[in-house]
Amino acid sequence: YPKIFEQFGLIRKFEQFRNSFPDEYIDGEREKEFFAEATELLTRIKALGSKYYKLLDLDKRIVTHHNEDYIERHSKDHIFDDINGRSLDDEQRRAILCDPGSNLTIAGAGAGKTLTICGKVKWLIERQKVPHDRILLLSKESATDPAKKIGLMYPQIKVKTFHAIGLEILRAHNGKKNAIEDQFKAIIQDYFDRKLLENQSIVKAVF
Repeated sequence: YPKIFEQFGLIRKFEQFRNSFPDEYIDGEREKEFFAEATELLTRIKALGSKYYKLLDLDKRIVTHHNEDYIERHSKDHIFDDINGRSLDDEQRRAILCDPGSNLTIAGAGAGKTLTICGKVKWLIERQKVPHDRILLLSKESATDPAKKIGLMYPQIKVKTFHAIGLEILRAHNGKKNAIEDQFKAIIQDYFDRKLLENQSIVKAVF
């Protein structure tokens, strides 16, 4: 009898666990954690035998189904109907709601990439309650267009090119704008003066 009650308790715990996903996108790391915990529960259930209960199984697509349902439900959110006066299409909404640790979105010129980024910022601030100062937008080349469009919605959001944010960090750290050429020369000089001599294999390779 103790085994029956123990197994029943574990089964209830497993079912509650399996059906208690938070209302958010589950990324790769969270998915690993979920399956690790679920597998551990199933192992404990199976160790008690299957005389009284049909053993449960874990659908490997459960997280995928949850994420698709999450995107489907939230893509109808009216927040996406007005991004700088325009309504986002289904692909743009999906790009915003698909929220893993990193998300590569490929689109051609004029496809609405900057508008999608504006939508993402609006979603983060108004639905996910992310503070403005926790958002940084970086552009490879010019940041003028995204800065202008984001500025219409949230002027306090920082929009920079990679070079501009790099110089800003250096200036904040050193109190001045450093000349890149001087820094580069100093780094090489320091390497040959100190670090190179600490590794004989590198010294031999250099010579």
